[in-house]
Amino acid sequence: MLISFMLYQYYHAHVTQPLILEQHLEFGIDISSGQVNRIITEGKERYHAEKDEILRAGLEVSRYIHVDDTGARHQGRNGYCTHIGNELFAWFASTQSKSRTNFLELLRAGHAKGVWFRLRRVLMNAEAAYAVSEKEARRLLDEGLLPEPVGGDLEPPKTLIFIDRESLKEIEGRRKIPISLGHEFLEARWLVLVRQG
Repeated sequence: MLISFMLYQYYHAHVTQPLILEQHLEFGIDISSGQVNRIITEGKERYHAEKDEILRAGLEVSRYIHVDDTGARHQGRNGYCTHIGNELFAWFASTQSKSRTNFLELLRAGHAKGVWFRLRRVLMNAEAAYAVSEKEARRLLDEGLLPEPVGGDLEPPKTLIFIDRESLKEIEGRRKIPISLGHEFLEARWLVLVRQG
């Protein structure tokens, strides 16, 4: 109960660590400033994981996002706070960089390093994308077509298979979707991509 109260005071009520220490000493609780600092800052991995899940879930259910960042100096160093969100969610991260690469790293939301870049490279070679049934995808795999490895790095994993235009005609129940990282593409589990050219 004491730890919950301390975390509430610090993170919700914005009470500083020195005031929290003073408050607890006035309550007759024997605690040091080092203990207060450890309670507030250490062992919070589950909160960071929950924060990352907010971004993942928000990206999965959103048709669009807004992005903004702001800079500030702290102890003589530049820092930046990036916001990603819309009317459904808000996610923030503080970093030391305002670069495009930094933004893309934040946007990948905990995915394996580079997976978004590899996925975009795969999609650049496609002229059309279709969501298909598991049965149709397995049939193509049984015929010897190989899935794109990047699909297995996504969460949830996807099976991405390149086919030619002629093979597309044989796939029943295919549903054309945009070649983008929008919700339709991200929600589909089994996909065929028509190779350009």
